[in-house]
Amino acid sequence: HLHNIHGYYLNCKILFEYLSCVDIPVVWTLHDCWSFTGHCVHFQNVGCNKWLLGCFACPNKRDYPTTLFLDNSQINYVEKKLLFTTIDRMIIVPVCNWLNEMIGSSYLSQLRRYTIVNGIDLKVFRPSTDLSVLIKRYGLESKFVVLAVASNWNVTKGEFDIYHWARQVSDDVRFVMIGLTKTQIRKLPINILGFERTEDINQLVDFYSLADVFINPTYQDTFPTVNIEAMACGTPVITYNTGGCKEMITDSIGFVIDRGDKVKFLESLNEVRMKPKGYYKECCRNRAIQLYNKDERYAEYLKL
Repeated sequence: HLHNIHGYYLNCKILFEYLSCVDIPVVWTLHDCWSFTGHCVHFQNVGCNKWLLGCFACPNKRDYPTTLFLDNSQINYVEKKLLFTTIDRMIIVPVCNWLNEMIGSSYLSQLRRYTIVNGIDLKVFRPSTDLSVLIKRYGLESKFVVLAVASNWNVTKGEFDIYHWARQVSDDVRFVMIGLTKTQIRKLPINILGFERTEDINQLVDFYSLADVFINPTYQDTFPTVNIEAMACGTPVITYNTGGCKEMITDSIGFVIDRGDKVKFLESLNEVRMKPKGYYKECCRNRAIQLYNKDERYAEYLKL
């Protein structure tokens, strides 16, 4: 069972030459687009469709996996196509329907594929019951709390969109951003509460539960687990229409906004503010239970 095999740590040529010689089934779960491009893991942020016919002159080579000088996208595309289409007993598992559609337009289209969405531990990610200490510690009494979480905040994650909205809202709104660097935290405006990336899952669950709304203004993504985690904690989600985000969100649990439409995003934020805190809670939790239980998703893999 393969997952991401990019990231400077694996010789894909040796791996796939071996897999093509042995008679074993292979399941390859795809979390991004790297497997069918000449370089990048995502192409949405630059609007590039060269991968449809053959990559060259990559406009995204500075993005992960970074290359500073060489552009090997053309030869990489050819070599990956040859390697990844030679395994007879391989099934591709994209983590959302959007990625499945992209694969269907790529050189991997002839391989068997079956969508299995990401699952989470619903016993961990659930609404917290006592948030009074957290609210008091950070002075969030009588505040409308807008939460955003990322492992690494930058322009493609919508960092500067959040700063823009922070300048537009009233004094009773507090943004909470988790995943910032110390340098980013020092530069935050007064109405944004910033934290570094946390490994404390209980603290993260408390913030998901405390928030009145979770926002994800990402410009490149596949199927963000943070949206699911917030939903499981009973919190509505506003996200850009990126990757498979629109597959997660219905009208009863949030809003999906065209990428970069900061005006509409802020309007949706204000619409959530007009509702009582518990308005979305039950629908959010129920959708997470119905679709994103990790045990049920594991069972789907066993059926493959």
